[in-house]
Amino acid sequence: MNQVTQFSGDSANLVLYWIFRQYHGKFDKIIWIDTLGIFNPTALPLTSLEKTAIIRAFDAEGLQDAINELESDLTNNRDFSYALFIDSFSNPLGLLMAKANISYAHASMMSIGRQLRMLTRNFKIAVYLSTSLVYVKQLRINKPALGSSWPFCIDHSFILQEDLKHNKGHLICNQSRTSLLGTTQLLLWVRGSFVHESLTIDFYRCIPYLQV
Repeated sequence: MNQVTQFSGDSANLVLYWIFRQYHGKFDKIIWIDTLGIFNPTALPLTSLEKTAIIRAFDAEGLQDAINELESDLTNNRDFSYALFIDSFSNPLGLLMAKANISYAHASMMSIGRQLRMLTRNFKIAVYLSTSLVYVKQLRINKPALGSSWPFCIDHSFILQEDLKHNKGHLICNQSRTSLLGTTQLLLWVRGSFVHESLTIDFYRCIPYLQV
């Protein structure tokens, strides 16, 4: 924990549900910030919802307020371990960039990003984000949204490459401050959810599974 991990792709939100199901037992409190209005509690273990707070924030201001509230709660409960899920992080920032001054939107994004990173340094918290992908025509590749400055605010970034024909996807680490760069986790698509046969990455400690 104590790191910010990003998942980018069309079904990145489903990766967050998979992470939640896999690791919810390691946390005392869980915060899920829903910026799209699509949170699905039936995709999660019923017992885990008792310690989960759902916050809906549809713009950057609401997202900032939710994170400020979380920081206050963390300050008052330093002995508790937390997980923060934001689905989707890129949506409210993208809306702000579409309707506001680009410089202001970028400053807001970086302010929130730095705050999230500092929370993971000062408290017992893991942060998991879903973001969209953008296609870079000149390079002919998909890259995580939010620009070239955003990676400085996160610890790990994974791109979800989906193979819908064969009902599977691969999480490929394209950025890491530790030893995860280039590692891959295979996920299987089963009845609308991701599952796994074996873990190659520990997404709680953010290390290759063989080192656990």
